[in-house]
Amino acid sequence: MAPASGSVIAIDSEDTLRRELAKLVPGSVACVLFHADWATAKFGLAQLEQLTTDKLACMSVDVGTDDGEEYALSVGLGSQLPVVRFYVPPGSKHLAELVGASCDPAAVANSLKQMQQRAAADASGGIRDIVRGAYGQTAAGGPGVLPFDVGDIQKRRELLGYA
Repeated sequence: MAPASGSVIAIDSEDTLRRELAKLVPGSVACVLFHADWATAKFGLAQLEQLTTDKLACMSVDVGTDDGEEYALSVGLGSQLPVVRFYVPPGSKHLAELVGASCDPAAVANSLKQMQQRAAADASGGIRDIVRGAYGQTAAGGPGVLPFDVGDIQKRRELLGYA
């Protein structure tokens, strides 16, 4: 389920992003903007809010805050802002990225169009293909693609009583 038109979801951690991506319906696209007030940009929150539709979930990470900065640094971002990343659920890895000066409204619209075509093609295979794709993501990606701490060995040991 996508947010209402014009709303942007604030993201402050990888777990929050994964939870929001899991809520999206097949055939939708997620657009995540990493931004800061101090960064000069052609593309910002105002432009992102205008993009939000039923099939496009827009999210933002404010790198000007402590949590946002830590998250951006943990995913290797921060030296050039803004950064726009595109995700096609059920995948939790970005498929396209625009950084710094290349991140302008025209480039974002072009990348968005490509991602929407890809999402529509992925969703047109039916529910079985979607489930196979999601399973393939978890099988190929290891514990990092599972939500929360499902793959955490320490948590598993504690749960089984070996701790």
